Amino acid sequence: MGVYMCKNDGVYSMTDQRSCHICDCKDWKSVDAQLLSPSDWKMMYEFAETPEEEFQIADAWAETGRQEAIRMRAMMLKTGTGCKKDVKRAVEDLSRLADKKDREAIFLLACCHIAGDGVPADPMKGLSMLWHARDMKYPEAAWVLATIYSSGTYVSQNEKKAMRLFKQAAEMGSEMGMYEYGLRLFRSAKDVKERELGLSWLWRSARSDCGEAQAALGFLFGKDSSVQDFNQSLYWLGRAVNNEVAGAAATYASIWYEENGGLFIDEEEYGKIVQMLKGALDRGETSAAGVLGDFCRKGVGQPQDFDKAFKYYRRGQGHDINCIAGVAHCYMYGLGVEKNPSMAHLILSDFIELGEDYCNTSLPEIALLDMGDMYRDGNGVRKNPKIAAMIYDTAAKRKDSIRAKGRWCREFLSGNPNVSGLTEQQAMNILDCVCEEGDFDASFFLTNYYLNTGNMEKASVYMNEALHVESEYLDKPATNLAKEKFPDVLRGFCSDADFQRAVMTRRGHPPISESKPSSESDPC
Repeated sequence: MGVYMCKNDGVYSMTDQRSCHICDCKDWKSVDAQLLSPSDWKMMYEFAETPEEEFQIADAWAETGRQEAIRMRAMMLKTGTGCKKDVKRAVEDLSRLADKKDREAIFLLACCHIAGDGVPADPMKGLSMLWHARDMKYPEAAWVLATIYSSGTYVSQNEKKAMRLFKQAAEMGSEMGMYEYGLRLFRSAKDVKERELGLSWLWRSARSDCGEAQAALGFLFGKDSSVQDFNQSLYWLGRAVNNEVAGAAATYASIWYEENGGLFIDEEEYGKIVQMLKGALDRGETSAAGVLGDFCRKGVGQPQDFDKAFKYYRRGQGHDINCIAGVAHCYMYGLGVEKNPSMAHLILSDFIELGEDYCNTSLPEIALLDMGDMYRDGNGVRKNPKIAAMIYDTAAKRKDSIRAKGRWCREFLSGNPNVSGLTEQQAMNILDCVCEEGDFDASFFLTNYYLNTGNMEKASVYMNEALHVESEYLDKPATNLAKEKFPDVLRGFCSDADFQRAVMTRRGHPPISESKPSSESDPC
């Protein structure tokens, strides 16, 4: 098939049967493909309407001997883009370019030899070619070598060598090299200067539109107290979401809620975030299911809906650790499913080994607290204060684990012999801070603690706190205690709840205390 040029405006096409996209005529003449400039080929490629037409143009251009066109054709043949996949032919193209000292072709051919893609697997030959490409200053070769030495694949693991190679890749301009080097430098920083240098490399990679760097930068600005900046966090995470980086939408929503969460939130912004999460879930990002489940369970931007929360958690249960924790929590308290603490224990025990390696578990805090509560109360498992204390201790050692520290203090004040190293006043101060975070367990414990010591004034304060955060306890232990011991506090709480319902109704919401399923079709 030849190449044609429109007689009116000089536009090129691989066919004379289609109208010119500039002047809409069919007045074509045949031309010699060798006479086209690279910009002519690139323009023709850009106006291709199908992948098949893209390959047709790349194939014809490659026949002129242009190296960038041969490389383009090789990659399309390798992936089967617009053509029948033909790895053998792709390797032939790359080999031709490698013989001409084309560094990108040498790199791609090295990857083929390492993976056995189109050629017999020969990792040592592939590694040798990678070093050759690195010596020719090809950035991605340095990055791939760094990942190989970091993982110990085909070579002895060597983190120092990996770090040097990541630095070389970054300095050569590799986006992934800048991302990896910057993140590692930040995490291992010994002082402010190194931390700032790590951030600067991440920023350069993110500015180059590397989605992984954008997500990492957003996470650090949102979670690391040494550089915390929520506006920066949401900006970079938003760009990562646009690049469809896995997990970015869930991280964006979680950090947004940490900064802006509360009874009254911006409805329009909340709606956009929910749509963003649903879009991510449609792409298969089960981390989004965990956040949507949390929003439904906590009543974020809507009345609590435990049925919908459980369905979201179940969608991600097989893939996402937060969804696993959510499913177990629902079984633990009967939220959207029949109460079954034994099932909750069974689910979580698959991820927890009660032994020396226990501290390495990746379960989120809510799962550890639920597991500790099971052993503390003998709920779904035989009561064991020692295991409960060990679980709370593990959770409390994590960063920002204020609720777990509260459980540890509660055990100390309850006389658990496996908990020590505190004074009574220290324990009370920590529990008071935990109450401010909206933890029902701490509020209800302090209510009973002061009730038993006869300090009704203090007990009333914590009784009020417990009533405000009781919503997930369907058996209503705080309400039942208030009816018996604190009727005035209960009346005040009910009046406050009536006021909240009136405000929410004026804002167009159903009453906040309702937990009925939504009337809209279930997105699960």
